[in-house]
Amino acid sequence: MQRSRLPCVLACALLACGDSGIESSTDELAGHPDAIDIGFNGGPDQFAYYDEFLKTSTVPQKGPRICHTYPSWDVALQAPGHGSTALPGSRAWLEDWLAHAEGHCDEALISFKSYPKSEGGSGHEAPAMTSAPSVAEYTKAATAFVTTKWPKWTGKFAFTPWNEPNNGAKSGDGLGKELSPSEAAEYYLALRHLCGKHSCKVAAGDLASNGTMVADFHFNCPSDIVAPKDLCKEASWLDRYKNYLANHANDAPYKLGAGFRPEVFAFHPWYDVNDYVNSKTHCNTTEHCSTRALLENLGGSWSHVEIWDTEIGVGQDGEAALSDARQACGAAFLIRLTANLSARITRIYYTRMRGGNPALFTGTTSARPAMKVLADRETQYTKTSCF
Repeated sequence: MQRSRLPCVLACALLACGDSGIESSTDELAGHPDAIDIGFNGGPDQFAYYDEFLKTSTVPQKGPRICHTYPSWDVALQAPGHGSTALPGSRAWLEDWLAHAEGHCDEALISFKSYPKSEGGSGHEAPAMTSAPSVAEYTKAATAFVTTKWPKWTGKFAFTPWNEPNNGAKSGDGLGKELSPSEAAEYYLALRHLCGKHSCKVAAGDLASNGTMVADFHFNCPSDIVAPKDLCKEASWLDRYKNYLANHANDAPYKLGAGFRPEVFAFHPWYDVNDYVNSKTHCNTTEHCSTRALLENLGGSWSHVEIWDTEIGVGQDGEAALSDARQACGAAFLIRLTANLSARITRIYYTRMRGGNPALFTGTTSARPAMKVLADRETQYTKTSCF
């Protein structure tokens, strides 16, 4: 296949992002597709397919081999072997997942969430919905996780403090309602302080974008370095999250320093890819493109922050399955969008190598065309006319 490449040039100028109190433009430097590391989300049966993905790729992985899973926030407080390997989120499930990951994955990204008892999980539950843990409860559980010697796992850990905190669905934060920006920011600060002592990476945010949640990314306030009472009334979820971090990162429990900003920010651009494959749109405006909106909001003093796409696929469960050609077009769009908009987006964690609508493999060994597009970081799929 003829390889198509985007020039590493200065991409579109994005509107003043930030927190200086003054609007000014910022230019994002476009990246190169080959600089994007790709890993996956999925169960313990996925690792052989990830090996095949890496083996067939013509693009060497720049960083570690990366994988991602979602245990219950209190998993390390459960007794070893608690639950079942068939019960996602449980201690037994995570131990089994890590044992399968050994030798295939160098760095496991852990995104905590809640698993309600009413839905077969083991998380905290209030009468009508699950309740978010207090910061003290969360810190206790996170401390237990980073200080546990996990059996059969010698790799490193990275974290997002809570999966899709702005998404109250079972598939999001698992709580039945979204976390407030301040709750999510407190979890981040607690975990980032902890990882400062234990040499682990923590990505802030981890925001969902589907449906109306793309508005949570919007940059609505001219400054986030203000007292909370002075934040503009139109503040988005991300505006409020950033404002909380700006005001509290150097508080006594955290002591991350004046002017601290996260090293990494995570997001899930399902809105962008779904819109492309379902509506043939091209993510041209910040109003209808979570990737553009995020880059606009993470400017100013946030412009150095590395960005990880920690959950994405081409074809989403609950929707009609995509043809091979349409999925391959969507995969090329994902690479094109990611590389063209910013060199700061350094990782993509693809949702499942096998199983479900986003799957890159069918049967036991058959690779779909989208697999090769992603493995080779192709920005165009040339075997059909895309849109």
